Amino acid sequence: MMTDNKLVRAHIDALMLEQAATIKEEVDKVSTSLQEKIVISELSDHMKAIMKMWSRESPLNVMSKLKEAIKRIVDREMKLIVIDHLLSLHDDLKENEEDRILDASDLSHALEHTHIDLLYLDWNMIDKLENGALRIMTRDGDTLLQTDYLPFSWYDAETKTFLYEQDYIEECAENVVHIMTPKVLPSYFKHPDDWSCVICLGDDTVPSTCVVTTCTHVYHKSCLLSWKYKSPSNKGNACFTCPSCRTNICM
Repeated sequence: MMTDNKLVRAHIDALMLEQAATIKEEVDKVSTSLQEKIVISELSDHMKAIMKMWSRESPLNVMSKLKEAIKRIVDREMKLIVIDHLLSLHDDLKENEEDRILDASDLSHALEHTHIDLLYLDWNMIDKLENGALRIMTRDGDTLLQTDYLPFSWYDAETKTFLYEQDYIEECAENVVHIMTPKVLPSYFKHPDDWSCVICLGDDTVPSTCVVTTCTHVYHKSCLLSWKYKSPSNKGNACFTCPSCRTNICM
């Protein structure tokens, strides 16, 4: 039986390296389960902003990036817990004078316990999640905008655009360039009989589908957002030009 702590730790490290595929599979299972348990409203404001930024930058990859951030935490935590468990088991074997060394079955048993610990014990995963997300941001060169920290009422996956709660828009519009946005038309608004959206030429006049710009032009909400992101001159800019009069609009 190994008695030297350094030799024991070296043996455990070698055992974990040998079983790396098994550990990776377990990390993935735990990460998937934790992702399903996450309540977005309980995330930190900074983490919520990061997720909004991911939605803006790459809407199809938001959940995969979230899982990657979780996996970074789970991988570290799982290995630490497994090592502690195996060291404790070694001490028990030594105390009971059992002449054997730790093997793959011991590691498998430790992984089972660790799986349960990570899923059901309070280990502050939410607090650690931000660090994993920041590492991914650094790697991918992602950039947070001030608007990513604001509550939003609607998100369009096609145009990768958020509409923000009107109270926050009006509060911040004078000071923050990114937050001046066209207002949704009130329910009592009546279009002129000959009105049509100059972007799509459609004449659907349901007020809830339309917005009025700061330069008083009216468009379908989805059309204006598409104009912002699909026009080559506007793409990537926080501010863009009104299709009718070329006045700067911010959204």
